Amino acid sequence: MSGSKVEVIARRTRGAEAALADWQVCRPVLVPTVGPERIGYAPQMLRRLRETRAGIIHLHGLWQFQAWAAYRVARATRTPLFVSPRGALEPWALQQGRVQKAVANLFFQRAMLNRAACVVTTSDQEAENVRSAGVRAPVAVVPNGLDVPSLAALKEARVQPGKGRTALFLSRIAPKKGLLELLRAWREVSPKGWTLRIVGPSDRGYAEVVERAIRELGLKGNVVLLGPAWGREKLREFASADLFVLPSFSENFGMAIAEALACGLPVITTRATPWADIERENAGWWIETGAEPLRWALAEATLLPPPELALRGRRGRALVERRYGWPQVAAAMLDVYRKALPSLG
Repeated sequence: MSGSKVEVIARRTRGAEAALADWQVCRPVLVPTVGPERIGYAPQMLRRLRETRAGIIHLHGLWQFQAWAAYRVARATRTPLFVSPRGALEPWALQQGRVQKAVANLFFQRAMLNRAACVVTTSDQEAENVRSAGVRAPVAVVPNGLDVPSLAALKEARVQPGKGRTALFLSRIAPKKGLLELLRAWREVSPKGWTLRIVGPSDRGYAEVVERAIRELGLKGNVVLLGPAWGREKLREFASADLFVLPSFSENFGMAIAEALACGLPVITTRATPWADIERENAGWWIETGAEPLRWALAEATLLPPPELALRGRRGRALVERRYGWPQVAAAMLDVYRKALPSLG
C-alpha cells in the first residue's frame, strides 16, 4: 500500500476545529453539522465520501450520522468498510441513550457491523466487549499511536514550578470520567502542597456540574477548573504536572493516559481502562472504580517523594516508546488491512 493517499472527513465541531493544529501530515476536511450535536447530521458528508472514490473506508465511531453515511456509500460502491467503535460498544456506553441506539441498530448499524471487513479495536478488553455485543465480523486489535515528545520539548514546555506540586486531569468533562469521585477523594485526602488541575472541553454542560461540586466541597482553594487545551497548551499542561489522574468508568483505550505516560507522568487510572501495563510496569496505580480506591491511590501518590514519582513516570514513558509509537502502530494497521483484503498486497 505504499504511496496510498489518506483523506480524513469529519464533522465540524468546536473541538474538531480547535484540534486542527495537531494534524500535521493529513489535514481533515470538516463538514458542517445540522441540528442536534448528538445526532451529528452532516448531509455534505455523503457527497464528500462519494467523491473520494476510496479503495477502503474506515469509519471511526458509531451511533451517529457519519456511521450511516459510511455504510451507505460503502454498500453502494462495494467498498470494503473497516469500523473502529472507539468505545461505543463498551458496556457502560451501551447503557447511555438506549432509545437512539436501538433505532440505529434496527435500521442499519447491526447489519453494518456484521458486514464489515473488520472491526478494529484498540485493546483486548474492547475486542472482548465487541464480541460480547454480538458482532460477527472479524475483530482485530490495533492500539492508538502517538508522537512521544522529546525530553527537550518537555523541558521547554514546562512552566517553572512554584512551591507546590500538581495533579492533572485532562480529558472531556463528562460523567463517565469519574470527576465527582475524584473531587470527593481529593477532599478526603487534602494533599498538602498539591493543586488539582481539571482541563478539558465540557460535554453537554457537565462542567457546570463539576464547578458546583468544587464549590460545595470547599475545594476552590486547591482545585482549578479550566477549559480545553490543544497543541502546545496541552503539552504545557502535561509537562508542568507531577501526576496524572483519569478515574474513568469506561475507556476503550484512554488516549490521555498514553499521552501522560509519554510525557513521563505517573498515572492513576481505573480497571475500567485497558491499562494493566501501568500496574505491571510499576508506572502508577491501576485501581477499581469509585471514590474509596481513588482516595487510597491519591494518598499514596501524593506522599511519595518527587524522585520516586519521577521514576514511575520514566517507566511509563519507556512503555509508550516500546508499544505505542507510530511506526509500530502503523505497521499493525497495515497488517490488518492486508489480512482482511489480500488483494492489497
